[in-house]
Amino acid sequence: FAAILFVVGSLRIYLSRREIIIFIILTLVIIFIAAVLHKYPFRGRPMLFIVPLLFIPVSEGALVLINKSGKYKFFIGALAMSLLFYGPVINSARSLVLGEGRGDMLYEDNREAVSYYKDHYQEADLLFFNHSAQYPFFYYINHYSLQEKIAHALGRNNGFSGIRVGVFSDDIRQDKSDQLFMLLAFRYYLYDNNKFKGTMMRDKEHLGVYEMHRDTALDFIDQKRVWVFLSHLEKEEKEFILKIFQKNGKQLKEKRFSRVSLHLFELDPSQNKANF
Repeated sequence: FAAILFVVGSLRIYLSRREIIIFIILTLVIIFIAAVLHKYPFRGRPMLFIVPLLFIPVSEGALVLINKSGKYKFFIGALAMSLLFYGPVINSARSLVLGEGRGDMLYEDNREAVSYYKDHYQEADLLFFNHSAQYPFFYYINHYSLQEKIAHALGRNNGFSGIRVGVFSDDIRQDKSDQLFMLLAFRYYLYDNNKFKGTMMRDKEHLGVYEMHRDTALDFIDQKRVWVFLSHLEKEEKEFILKIFQKNGKQLKEKRFSRVSLHLFELDPSQNKANF
């Protein structure tokens, strides 16, 4: 129904102020091309900025429908609004009451996940997470005052305490041979007197960025125990990342929360030779 209103509204706007609809369509085309080229995710929060643009033709289409309804315009208007908002309202209610639903409206229990990590962390454990997970993770790291413990356990770097982390991209990409991969970058999260000072790549000569396929060997890591913290990530991407670690070692712990999962792996020392 919203698609029909979008088309009707787009035609109405094109006949009156075509520059507006041309701008909207060009924006959608550019985003779609970027998504096809795996340069921009075509889902989730990065797409929220497009919502106000879509409201313009949809609302114009609804206005056309109401104005053409004559003496029934109140009834038709109420019916149109009900059809438009039925899905979002039901999904929001399901998320609120049952913890079920789709997409970004679901509650993510990052606090409980970080609390579990705090209780089971051992000195020199290495941490991996996806890009979107870093924000809630470090927020609750600060909440539990774990910076000093983790940073000191992993050593100091350039005068700062450094937390070493492997950061996966949030999306699956395709290389030139159509093989699927996710990017992995190694970073230091730097602290000074428990205050965050920024991030630094592994070193100046080697940026520590890898294309990770499902069968990639983790032969550049010498830590035996590694944690994988996944939050605000689609199921396909989660499974992709976990497959890499399952191939390279044994899962010791798994804890799942609402939209968040935490995994502890023991890597095979025969495969992991190099120092991170």
